[in-house]
Amino acid sequence: MGFDLVVRGATVVTPGHREAADIGIAGGRIAQLGGTMTGTEELAAHGLLAIPGGVDAHTHLVHQGLAARVGFPVWVDDFWSGSRAAIAGGITTVGNMTYPVPDEGGAEETPGAAITREMAGAAGEAAVDWFLHPILLHPAALPEGEVGALAGSGHASIKMFLSDPDLAADEPALLAAATAAQAAGSVTLLHCEDGAMLAQAGEQLIAAGRGTVANFPDARPVAAEVAAVDQAIGIARRTGARVYIVHLSSAAALDRCRRARAAGLPVYVETRPLYLHLTRERFDEPDAAKYVGAPPLREQSDREALWAGLAGGDVDTVCSDHAPWTLQAKLDPALNVVTARQGVADLETLMPMLYSEGVVTGRITLDQFVALTAANAARIFGLYPRKGAIAVGSDADIALWDPGHRRTIDGAHMQSRSGYSVYDGWQVQGWPRFVIHRGQVAFADGQITTRPGDGQWLPRNRTAGILPAAEVTPRTRAIFRECPGPELGADVAPVQNVAQDSVHGLGPPPWLQASAIAMTATVVTSHNSSTACGKPRRWYVRRVCRGPGRERRTARREPTWIFSRPGISSPEASRVNMVSRAISAGSPLARSSLIEFRACCSHVLRLITGPPIASPRPPRSRRLGEHRDDRPGGAGRAGRAGTGLPAAPRPRRRRPRRGS
Repeated sequence: MGFDLVVRGATVVTPGHREAADIGIAGGRIAQLGGTMTGTEELAAHGLLAIPGGVDAHTHLVHQGLAARVGFPVWVDDFWSGSRAAIAGGITTVGNMTYPVPDEGGAEETPGAAITREMAGAAGEAAVDWFLHPILLHPAALPEGEVGALAGSGHASIKMFLSDPDLAADEPALLAAATAAQAAGSVTLLHCEDGAMLAQAGEQLIAAGRGTVANFPDARPVAAEVAAVDQAIGIARRTGARVYIVHLSSAAALDRCRRARAAGLPVYVETRPLYLHLTRERFDEPDAAKYVGAPPLREQSDREALWAGLAGGDVDTVCSDHAPWTLQAKLDPALNVVTARQGVADLETLMPMLYSEGVVTGRITLDQFVALTAANAARIFGLYPRKGAIAVGSDADIALWDPGHRRTIDGAHMQSRSGYSVYDGWQVQGWPRFVIHRGQVAFADGQITTRPGDGQWLPRNRTAGILPAAEVTPRTRAIFRECPGPELGADVAPVQNVAQDSVHGLGPPPWLQASAIAMTATVVTSHNSSTACGKPRRWYVRRVCRGPGRERRTARREPTWIFSRPGISSPEASRVNMVSRAISAGSPLARSSLIEFRACCSHVLRLITGPPIASPRPPRSRRLGEHRDDRPGGAGRAGRAGTGLPAAPRPRRRRPRRGS
């Protein structure tokens, strides 16, 4: 079969899957993966990684002519220069924040009018695909049905600023807007800093003679972020709205989100590169103002907690919050801790920096890199699997990544009009060599080959906010049920179905997270019926009972996890059980907010909901999951007591030789 473009020899990477395969592209979409194919054009990609084009859901691009209209300084990248920066960094889709501005008569636009204006401005400039987040500055004044109308026209998200003290104090308006978003299937984005605390901190610093930008971190303390995150979680709890917390920066705020997710609340977490790579010590430098962003840079301990959150599944996305200024504008001496210009250029460096500092150093896996930069954002905002995946039928948005390419960052020679980068001088390993956007080569060996207007607006549907924990099909559906032992009582969560729980977020469903932490030890095992008969694979989560006299000792130890699956490869089994032994021994891994504990859960959930694999049939029994030796009165040994697993073979005893 002939294709428009064939990519030869790349290693295709998507979350949970990696293989060397040719990619056939036709009509702007992926038409074939692997197998024999020919194409009108061919691209040699041997030695490169084929990863989904990045989905940066948080940018601040300004269409041409807006600066003159508003009459005050605005960010310097429009949709064309922003598109060039995105493509050069492997990003093919952006989500832009749409602010209402005064109209020609001086009255503030409605969110719908702002969307209409920005749609027209972006259409002729954008070279990447784009979607818009309507910003609600005054939700109490919205026309009735505005949020639902926006969602109905394909803009299934809203954003509000809890850093505005008037808005944060108007709880009825916040709840009404979030309720409307929930009813419309939209995501509610929230900037989480407590406005009243920010105002007080800024006034106190200026009054004390500490109003210079070097004190900016003290003007926006962690306590303000935590207070606003608590308010955001309360909104999710009271309305059921899917809440997406933008640019989270601190360990304390992340811990609040982790607890909310464990309780089953639909809370998503975004962080940005600034907090992963830089700390507040940068504000000791003479040009400290160039690092200003809100929230500000935090301590090294916060940085480490965010990296652990990426690895453990507590952070869903890494987005740039690209809000570029020129260096001259950032260093304006007239600015202080309150008026400092917030935002930096990060579109072009987001993915290379995360790859270099995350994948190359071993902080995160390549699968996690793909999920954090593409797949998760596409799922949350209703674009998956058109975006964020390399699969038949998906848009052919592909970054062909050179994992060994090294480069020194120099913002003066990058695509953004800001003219500098906060990472100038950093040595980075891993950059895109080619970027394909909807089947067209948009970037090749450092050259932009696309044009303004090549991007498309992406309408979003009512699947916005659904972030599956695993792809579940009728054939591979995993059914969990509790099998309590005599001592479990209420520690085990209710029966749930993975397909129903997939709306809660990444990793294992919250019900499994909560019940897992309560259990002392658990075995996950399977009994596979013949798939030819169409019978579902059933899975059981049980407490490990180690026989009389040992249960009490086990109960006093750290949680011990043992995971088993017939047909699972030895390296995977070893990895899981190695983590479980570290937790059992009370190692530092186990004490770091159960990060490795949850990573272990996530790994196993991916294994047990993966594609069918060959495994032995279960032993005959009266009931699925019940073995002869486990039944009351059953003959022989009790097997691995209470687990439903067959007994391990009894070791042979050698008779001592006579005379020995």
